[in-house]
Amino acid sequence: MAEQESHHTRSAHLRTDPKTGEKTIPVAETQVKNRGRMELTEEQKAARERLAGALTNLTKAETMSDFFEPVDDFKELPTPFQIATIATIADVPWAAAGPPGTGKTVSGKEIGRGLGLQTEVVRAGASTQSDFEGIPAVVGEAGQEVMKRLPPEWALRVQDQNALVFLDEINRASVDVQNALLKLTGDDRDIEGMELGPNVRIAAAFNPEDDGISEFSEALRRRFIFVDWPHDEEAQMHHYATRTYKTFNSETLAGKLPTADDMIDSTDQYARIAYGFHKSTAGEYVHKAPDDMEDTEMGGYGFPNKGSWESAFRLLSIADSVGATDGVKIGLLTSAVGRDAGTAFWGYQQSLDLPDPNELISKPESYVKPDRDDKVHLVSSSLVAAVKKDPTPERWAGAVSVLCRMAEGNPDIGAGTLKQMFTMRQSNPDLAGADLPKEELKKYAKFLGDSGIMKY
Repeated sequence: MAEQESHHTRSAHLRTDPKTGEKTIPVAETQVKNRGRMELTEEQKAARERLAGALTNLTKAETMSDFFEPVDDFKELPTPFQIATIATIADVPWAAAGPPGTGKTVSGKEIGRGLGLQTEVVRAGASTQSDFEGIPAVVGEAGQEVMKRLPPEWALRVQDQNALVFLDEINRASVDVQNALLKLTGDDRDIEGMELGPNVRIAAAFNPEDDGISEFSEALRRRFIFVDWPHDEEAQMHHYATRTYKTFNSETLAGKLPTADDMIDSTDQYARIAYGFHKSTAGEYVHKAPDDMEDTEMGGYGFPNKGSWESAFRLLSIADSVGATDGVKIGLLTSAVGRDAGTAFWGYQQSLDLPDPNELISKPESYVKPDRDDKVHLVSSSLVAAVKKDPTPERWAGAVSVLCRMAEGNPDIGAGTLKQMFTMRQSNPDLAGADLPKEELKKYAKFLGDSGIMKY
């Protein structure tokens, strides 16, 4: 397995290339520097290329575990396995829901192994609050003792590693343990003040039909996507015949986990689609917690909320990069935001037939008004995003020209987006020389003047 770099915190610091010894600035820091332009750095491009090729060009490894054999193509794997793998790459905590004996835990270990992650299985159902909040201890010299919580041993083992923490039997965890899990499963990955490294992922397993099940709190459910893990009779028969299950090459992605910044373009794309979707559905699916916290009709414990929609955008971005099938994408959506919201969103985005914003920018006269207002919103926001990604005076002027045409019959949409464009022009020196299509802008003279953007 490739040597993996240790990370003591999630803060930015110089990285050393293990092959060349060259110091490089991490993605997070370069992203901040380029945030105004939304350009991909060379490191981001390389990460995206690695990810796009890694899962689609798998070859058999010389070594394998006792029960799994590598496949030639990632898409040959069972859908739940693909969904869980993509969620692990995307750093979205996932929980496998299914009866005993369906391979939830062993599959979690294999996913960790395949991604080059040290897997730490923690039996949440048999744990106490201190196993996740820290163990109380008296520390200090005589006469200066203080009570402090020390991180548990499992947390120390994974702190600086590329690791997957697998919370087994999470349904049997007490309410106190569930509350203690909130910090671990949140963005901070915090254990009593000890921050886990940026490559620590979280997964879990539970049996929804278990008599000992505890009701998941809404706060904990917001942090996971839930993956149905049914009994796979075909896989079981294959195991009987060969004593192996399917997996992927254990060395393919070792130490090469991408960050959310690597997928920022695709993530923004899905966020813009979600804006139109929520407009078209009058916000019905923005936040919709199930009345019954055990209502599996909501899609296996997932429900629409701010966090789950953000997870959905990231998951779909990773799925695009690895060439996942529509079935896997639908599974990711419903696992994140629930069955109702996920299927509605999928149907909505499938119905869209939007023009390429770059083509519109180069030929503003080709703009044809879409047949729905939500599509107008999507086109206008895509124009802004396209210019942010590649800001030149010519592209800025072309986008403004399109927005002026768009405003006919949709003044609120056009005027609001024009304000974004002029704000961009003021803050980006690359756009200082952009020509103004003054004839087309005349209809907005009062608006632009009242907004303090420009004067006529």
